[in-house]
Amino acid sequence: MPLRLLEIGASAGLHLRFDHYRYEAADLAFGDPASPVRFAGLWEGTPPFDAACTVAVREGCDVDPVNPATEEGRLTVTSYVWPDQRDRLAALSGALEVAARVPANVERADAPGWVAAKLAQPARGVATVMFQSIVWQYLSVEDQERVRRTIEEGGSCATSDAPLA
Repeated sequence: MPLRLLEIGASAGLHLRFDHYRYEAADLAFGDPASPVRFAGLWEGTPPFDAACTVAVREGCDVDPVNPATEEGRLTVTSYVWPDQRDRLAALSGALEVAARVPANVERADAPGWVAAKLAQPARGVATVMFQSIVWQYLSVEDQERVRRTIEEGGSCATSDAPLA
């Protein structure tokens, strides 16, 4: 099924564009060989690079989203990387290049309310993937519980034609 990506704390939405990056391990690879973002040799074992992946929806929320399509947004995101971390700066530069051509919607919203709105009804015909990369530690215990409970309730309503991960 095509994926419906929903990211909590998405900031500039760079993770929402993961399928436009290149991943390599041993003799296996996933993603565009010409991608300006390349991750190589980061896995132990064999990742499942042979899986098909189509992203139908890219949405996120953040209490203070950054727009990577603006000069101010690019400068803000770049300021989070130490200047001596050349590999990270190169990956970020590539991710910002991808963000300029691959749209993703990041709404200004708090996690509990946004998650509740997005999971209010199962989305048929797509596999919904709700995720976060670092925001969890910044949520209050109460907000973490509200998000967890909402995801569990959404999971109880999931079906084979509207799965939730």
